[in-house]
Amino acid sequence: MIAKDILIPSILFLIGIIFNSTIVSNALAAKDPFNNKINLGLDSKHKNVCDENGTGANSASCQDIDSTTTGPINMHGENNKLSADFNTNQIQECDESDDGDNNAKCSNSSINSLDSIDVFGKNNKVNVGVETKQTNDCNERRIGDNNSVCINDSQNIITTLAITGDNNDFNLGISPTEQSNHCDDNSDGDNTSKCANISHLVLP
Repeated sequence: MIAKDILIPSILFLIGIIFNSTIVSNALAAKDPFNNKINLGLDSKHKNVCDENGTGANSASCQDIDSTTTGPINMHGENNKLSADFNTNQIQECDESDDGDNNAKCSNSSINSLDSIDVFGKNNKVNVGVETKQTNDCNERRIGDNNSVCINDSQNIITTLAITGDNNDFNLGISPTEQSNHCDDNSDGDNTSKCANISHLVLP
């Protein structure tokens, strides 16, 4: 869990062998910095299980992409608070369990962007919550190759948000995105399934 009060630009890159998790935060400003707070929280969990359990070759490609970007955020007045929480949980299970090759292509992509927020006045509170859960379960359980292609793609883009006046509470709770592909093959043959879930939300 990453939770910080941020008033200056910051960049954090966390890159692993089987997942890419990126936070980019820039151009944050507090024009009147009396007790103004900007809190960004990220909770990301990734798990890839893409095994070859028989005598074949394991050529599986399993990738988790998790990108969160915040752009220009301007705060005016006193005691303004902005909290943004992004929770991402991505799981891949793309195995080949018997005689055959594992050629599965499994991908989870979660892109979140929070941009151009302007808060003006006193004691304003802005809360933004984004929750994403994506699962690929695309196995070849018997004799045959796993040639499945399973994709989950989630994007939540917030382009503008302006709060004015005094003592306003604004809660932007984006409905949780939950996407799952269950494309197993339990017969003596190849798994050639192609499964995809795509969810793109843009708030102007």
